[in-house]
Amino acid sequence: MRGKPEEGLYLAAFSEEDPPSEGTSGEVVDLHVDPQEAEEFRERVSGERRLRVKLRGRKGGEALVEFWLIPLTETRTLELDREIVRALDQGLMVLGEGNRLLVANPKMAELLGCTEEELLQRGWEQAFPPEFLRRLRNHLERGRFTFEAVLGNIPVVVSGVPLQRGGESGAILVFMDVSPLKLKEQELASKVKELEDTKRAMLNLLEEMEATKRKLERLSITDELTGLFNRRHFYKMLAREMEVARKYGMPLSLLIMDLDDFKDYNDTHGHVEGDRALRRFAEVIERSIRKGVDSAYRLGGDEFAVIAPGSNREQAWNIGERIQGGLRDLSLSIGIAEFMEDMDTDSFISQADKRMYEEKRRRKKAPPH
Repeated sequence: MRGKPEEGLYLAAFSEEDPPSEGTSGEVVDLHVDPQEAEEFRERVSGERRLRVKLRGRKGGEALVEFWLIPLTETRTLELDREIVRALDQGLMVLGEGNRLLVANPKMAELLGCTEEELLQRGWEQAFPPEFLRRLRNHLERGRFTFEAVLGNIPVVVSGVPLQRGGESGAILVFMDVSPLKLKEQELASKVKELEDTKRAMLNLLEEMEATKRKLERLSITDELTGLFNRRHFYKMLAREMEVARKYGMPLSLLIMDLDDFKDYNDTHGHVEGDRALRRFAEVIERSIRKGVDSAYRLGGDEFAVIAPGSNREQAWNIGERIQGGLRDLSLSIGIAEFMEDMDTDSFISQADKRMYEEKRRRKKAPPH
């Protein structure tokens, strides 16, 4: 077991079941080694040797295998070369001096749509499409190379390395059929596209759902007839603005409005015209308040409200006058209350409501002009 291996080519063989053939010479030794140590035997064996090796696994288990090295004679090597060449799943061509074809395997002939004999007889350059041949010749002049191309309808990767043997120069060419890889690549690209399409569809669906949600939320807080906020949203926003005013000491005013004698207007002109009048009144309110600051509400029937954050009673009165001035065929009673820190929602509304009714009574008692 000592010494270096002699010059030459060795075949390494492993077996878990059958022992070496009877004709195999050499000694048999039991050794316990890790799997990576088995390769080191190649440096320690002279001639033909046979070893029985127990390989230790990572989890402590052992496997008994036969391992032996067989020196290959030149004849045996040539036979082995031919078998390896024929078994290759890639196309192989070996060119000699002047790009003369020395070896071509069955896979190469298959890629070119001919037999090995035809390839050797008619010359390999005749078997290639002109454009492919021109590209291959250009690469052969550069020495070592790799490029992608299509041979027939088959995508291939072509690799070449220079060959020097016995003073003769040439090249070894390998043609790898990558159509299975391309197919996988196409399948992957298709899957990626499907995922991207699904992602876009889901994003569009989420946007539609979000838009629908916003629309439903808007509808839930909007008066259907006038488009102003409804009574439920009025109470929610009034409580919020009162909290802000109380926390930061800011003024806040509330306007409660009621159209005068609107029942008589409905009886005279009909409910359809009455609804039109309510919509016109809502438009007047929206034009008269501050955009993004004040908010307008229909509380029900012909009763409306405006919440005016940051406005004292005098400033709120100016809002009321703008609304009053925008009316043409209707009159209006307005009650204004300015928020005080000790007020709750009911008392705040009640004060504005009370002043509105006081204004309505005063207007009825006033002599006609």
